[in-house]
Amino acid sequence: MKHLLALIFCVYFSRIGEDYYAISSTFQFSPGMTLLHSKDLVNWEICSNIIDDLTQISESLNWTRMDRYGRGVWAGTLRHHNGRFYLFFGTPDEGYFMTSAHPEGPWEPLTPLLAEAGWDDCTAMWDDNGKAYFVGTHFADGYKTYLFKMAEDGKSINQKSAVLINSGSG
Repeated sequence: MKHLLALIFCVYFSRIGEDYYAISSTFQFSPGMTLLHSKDLVNWEICSNIIDDLTQISESLNWTRMDRYGRGVWAGTLRHHNGRFYLFFGTPDEGYFMTSAHPEGPWEPLTPLLAEAGWDDCTAMWDDNGKAYFVGTHFADGYKTYLFKMAEDGKSINQKSAVLINSGSG
């Protein structure tokens, strides 16, 4: 397993009770976004690949084209809410996507949230009243980070609700 972890570029963890879950950015590789499970943060098992084929995102990510090196699935966030996993991630050229599943799977088809290039590093959260929020960074516009209102099921964000929460330089 040590070798597997050496191949993972970006890992994001989520704890649910006694179980730990991690996802990995897989960039241009299919299958995409590997879900790992551990009881002790040392020994890991592969649960599934959340995105079976990156052409679900764009035909430009087909391995036969080989022109999207380092693109594809970038930093994602894994959340657990009301008994479901929610995965949110961005691609530098297509925008933000989400999918969800009960812990036993299967994962729903990808839902586009923001079909616009230049976004990455996202997260999602639900408050105590069940209201949902999405945070994303627009690297193409000076690394500005915005907070959006999101549908409770995570399947849409309200772009008109955007509030600038940070203006960075990268």
